[in-house]
Amino acid sequence: MNKLYFPNPIILQCLQAGPLGGHIDAFVKHLSNEGYAVWTIKYSMRLLADLTTWMQQQQVVITALAEQPVNTFFQQRYQTLLPHRDDRAILVKLLTYLRMTGIIVEPIKVVNNPAIDYMLQEFQQHLIDQRNLAPITIQTYLGTVEHFLMHCYAVKPLTLDTLTVPEITDFMLQQARHYSAGHTQLIASGLRNFFRFLLQQGVTKINLAQCVLAPARRQLSTLPKFMKADDVELLLQSVDQQTPTGRRNFAILQLLARLGLRSGEVASLTLDDINWDEGIITVGGKGGHKDQLPLPQEVGQAIANYLCNGRPSCSTRHVFVRLRAPLRGYFSLRLAMGFKLSEAQRLLPRFIDFLEHQKAEFITTDLAVKWATESHTVQPAEWAKYLSLVRVFSRFCSSIDPRTEIPPIRLLPFHPHRASPYIYSDIEIKQLLQVAGQLPSPTGLRAHTYATVFGLLAVTGMRISELVSLENKDVNIDQAELTIRDTKFGKSRWLPLHPTTQQILHRYVLKRDHQYPIPYSPRFFVSETGAGLVSCTVRATFIKLSRKIGLRGITDSHGPRLHDFRHRFAVQTLLRWYQDGADVDQHLPELSTYLGHVKVSDTYWYLTVTPELLQLALQRSEQGLQEERA
Repeated sequence: MNKLYFPNPIILQCLQAGPLGGHIDAFVKHLSNEGYAVWTIKYSMRLLADLTTWMQQQQVVITALAEQPVNTFFQQRYQTLLPHRDDRAILVKLLTYLRMTGIIVEPIKVVNNPAIDYMLQEFQQHLIDQRNLAPITIQTYLGTVEHFLMHCYAVKPLTLDTLTVPEITDFMLQQARHYSAGHTQLIASGLRNFFRFLLQQGVTKINLAQCVLAPARRQLSTLPKFMKADDVELLLQSVDQQTPTGRRNFAILQLLARLGLRSGEVASLTLDDINWDEGIITVGGKGGHKDQLPLPQEVGQAIANYLCNGRPSCSTRHVFVRLRAPLRGYFSLRLAMGFKLSEAQRLLPRFIDFLEHQKAEFITTDLAVKWATESHTVQPAEWAKYLSLVRVFSRFCSSIDPRTEIPPIRLLPFHPHRASPYIYSDIEIKQLLQVAGQLPSPTGLRAHTYATVFGLLAVTGMRISELVSLENKDVNIDQAELTIRDTKFGKSRWLPLHPTTQQILHRYVLKRDHQYPIPYSPRFFVSETGAGLVSCTVRATFIKLSRKIGLRGITDSHGPRLHDFRHRFAVQTLLRWYQDGADVDQHLPELSTYLGHVKVSDTYWYLTVTPELLQLALQRSEQGLQEERA
């Protein structure tokens, strides 16, 4: 196993000894190829270590792992631990992976009859262990058998040894009236498999599979659809092989046209399936069968051309990959290095779309500048930011494709214009909290939420992103403290709370928990629906309320912002220090730490001069001069 994801030997030992041990390596590789960050995979392994310990304690085998056991695991886990926002997503990903690889199948629906439920479980295990069918086929057969058993034994005991041919025929006739001939034949196939299973287990004495009738389906009733040879050639000639996408598509079409492969067989081809020395390609078909086919010269040339001149460098062994693989790898690397990438994840996919539209095989400086400056609705400083994102991405791409051009620094020498801060007065804060407390909603929770949110921003100077990310575990009302985790610059900090703030938060929790006794979200601040608040909704509500109290005009697109609460907090803190006669220079690092800044110089951004602050600073300066003269 990769030690990068398993720094704790105890976690590694738990995983290796548990029922998931044989699949952890492949699952980690799957997550890594999907672009998940290192810290996400590390947390996933810790969660899976707890899951595998629980499975051993409860004697749950891996083939029985499904949604119901997972829910039971979470119920017991959350009795002692707080929920994590990624918990369920991680185990959903695990179940999806295990089903995709055929280790487990889709869970059957729980029925009210325990005997029927037990029989379905036994039949499912038979299909997995002895028939080795695909998960989708197993799921189809289980649905058919459940429907049949409920049809025959919904109101009477399950006595399969007394099952009669008329009962089977009656069920099949009913299905034939509702479904097409093809689907009815699929139902018949599922029942035949079930009756053979019953005969093998000794439940029935005769082979009832012979009694299952299916409708006639004349194969020649309609002519098969096909493409004429001339149309196939025209399709192949229409592909532009001058681009990586075109070379990939041409190779795919060659496999479909010359070898008659299914689309799924083409998508699942790996580099190991092609034997170039012997000119043989191995194809995985239905039922897990593998066939070896000769590789025609023109097909081999198309694949080789794509592999050499079109396929991006990546860790996956699949032959055909999306051309955005470098973007996923770039995000994975940067996230692992601790970068947030909120802007990059939003903008760089647009840049890739632009490159594809321009039919560019690699990044050039001209194309980067053209994309960065194509929007005329943003400030030039935004152009510079867009180009900066492309520049960092280009450095990454240059290690894969040496043709990549890296845009020079200061090619767009524009800098952001600092928005004029607004220092809220005490009266304006009171007016805002008053109108927030009057917001209408069916439950009344909305008014409590926004009054508490705006008040907390004013008294703590938090960023709005930090506030909406607060979880219940981060708010310790009894100890009067907030924990701000992994925020800007990757810093975390602890904030003490004033007793009045402590009381207001306590009242909000009582109102929230009364409305949602079973929380829908681990977030501390929730919306009317119980979901966690999002920044854009808070900003939109603030703009609406600020217009209502006159902070903004009705049609103004700019005005006081939520971020100005941080300016006010910083200025008010300095005013108190000056008024108390404290040494401001000595205490300034404390304010910097409280606001979550990396260095003290970042705090000066918020220290906008106000008349009161200027007057106090001037008095302090004059007092110092007088003391020196004396």
